[in-house]
Amino acid sequence: MASKDQLDKATSDFEEAQKDWEGVPDRLNSAVNNLKWVSPTTWAAVTGTRDDAQAKLAELFDKLKEAAEGIAAPFTFVERKAEWNSIAATVRSARNHQSRPEVNLNGYWEGVAKDRYSAVQGYQDQALDTLETMCSKVSDSFEKLSDSAFEFYSNVVTGIVDYYSTVAAAIAKIPTIVGAPFAVSDIVDAVGAAVSLMVRLIADLLKVVKDQMTVANDLKNISDKPFGFPDDQWPKSLSHTYSDASLQDDTPHKRDWAAAG
Repeated sequence: MASKDQLDKATSDFEEAQKDWEGVPDRLNSAVNNLKWVSPTTWAAVTGTRDDAQAKLAELFDKLKEAAEGIAAPFTFVERKAEWNSIAATVRSARNHQSRPEVNLNGYWEGVAKDRYSAVQGYQDQALDTLETMCSKVSDSFEKLSDSAFEFYSNVVTGIVDYYSTVAAAIAKIPTIVGAPFAVSDIVDAVGAAVSLMVRLIADLLKVVKDQMTVANDLKNISDKPFGFPDDQWPKSLSHTYSDASLQDDTPHKRDWAAAG
């Protein structure tokens, strides 16, 4: 599972890369506009392509903004997973307590009272088992979401940083005049590829979210009439299946409690 430190780095790198890209439109305009005074013919030849590049940049910024809107979600997933793991640990502790010799009567006592106690213990164990299963499924779901988000931002950063390097190098070639038409065309291609990358990565992330919505529905089904919870309530701590647990008299066959023989 991605740690909080890893998420911090991935999201921080994303925000830094986003800021770098936000400076591209002005840098591109400045480089192209300077051609007007050096080579008006070249300037006229590349302005249309420059406008295409600016349109592609606007598309890219929309996608980056879309990605940035959910940047806090992975941290919430990590926190929620930890909370559910803590609940699961408490449930396991309660189950383990039932196996302690001082509360487990198996092998030590017999009789209807012992049977009554064992029945109650069985009901409680069923309920605890259901709770532990629910906790594990919720925790696993949050882990998958946080890992997917970490992978998403990591892949976004890797991709857009590479394309940014291509764009920056192309902008640097514009003042050469001869290379300007090719450079501006390269910018259009690089930004277009960055947009395509963002569209694909966002689609992949949405698929993961959709899959987890299916998991959420499964969890909802688990919580509806859960196994071990009669009438959707915690099982009673007293079973009415057997007679009263008091010692009736000294007649051995009437004793509710007796040492196991």
